[in-house]
Amino acid sequence: MPLIVRRLVLAVILLMLACRAFAGSPLMLWEVSGKGSTVYLFGSIHVCTAACFPLSPSVLARLDASDALIVELDAERRASRQRLLDAGRLPPGKTLSGMLKPAERERLAGVLGSLGVPAAAVEGFRPWMAGLVISVQAAAQAGFDAGLGIDVSLMARSRKQGKMLIELESADRQVRALSSGSDAEQIEALNRLLEQVASGKMPAMLADLLQAWKTGDAASLAGMVRDDLPDDSEQSKELLLHRNHEMARSIVARAQRGGKYFAVIGAAHLVGQSGVPTLLAQQGFKVVQVRDGE
Repeated sequence: MPLIVRRLVLAVILLMLACRAFAGSPLMLWEVSGKGSTVYLFGSIHVCTAACFPLSPSVLARLDASDALIVELDAERRASRQRLLDAGRLPPGKTLSGMLKPAERERLAGVLGSLGVPAAAVEGFRPWMAGLVISVQAAAQAGFDAGLGIDVSLMARSRKQGKMLIELESADRQVRALSSGSDAEQIEALNRLLEQVASGKMPAMLADLLQAWKTGDAASLAGMVRDDLPDDSEQSKELLLHRNHEMARSIVARAQRGGKYFAVIGAAHLVGQSGVPTLLAQQGFKVVQVRDGE
């Protein structure tokens, strides 16, 4: 090899190493390549704060270069919102407080009072829908806002660019996941949430979640998911395990068409041994977690 060529090759290698050396911390972003396609998987926090922004240029550049944005569900569609709301209502004559034991009703009333939510606002809701209302309000009290969700931000950016939007799920599928399990499991999940709020743990939990997301700490986030959702519950299987496999299959089907896609999915779906990146790697895709600055 001529000397000048060897020097050029060495210079390129050194430049690549230098870029690696100066790359920042991992992002909650994976690059998935194979079958003639590239898919970027970016973990979303559905309620966030101003601290989530601005997003890394490494994220935005990959979104802008993609042919389409893939989301779990376009929650801005009125029909989807209405479907979730309708499914969350109890049948006429049945009340949430009527499903609870006296101590549970007392705890629910205390939490609602601390959040400034009238008891009547959730009395006609199923436990899972009441849990959603309480979660959103508790997050808001801690400074988190659904309007600052990562997926909301990326959908707005993509719409301005005229980018195609692809939904992985339907409103009916999300209803099946949210309403999964027996009434007893639903009430148990609601009680866990009430305990977190009543004990004052919620702000610290959200802060830990945000920190793990910002630093791309997939292992810590996976631990938080395990702590929050018992592995043996039907809810856990429906909310994460089954949906992860379904999302992975949908992404494979999309990848087989060729092209470049950017998928923004709840971060909990991307971590752990049953996370979507791991499932895609098991199917022969090359999966690499992206670092800030790369």
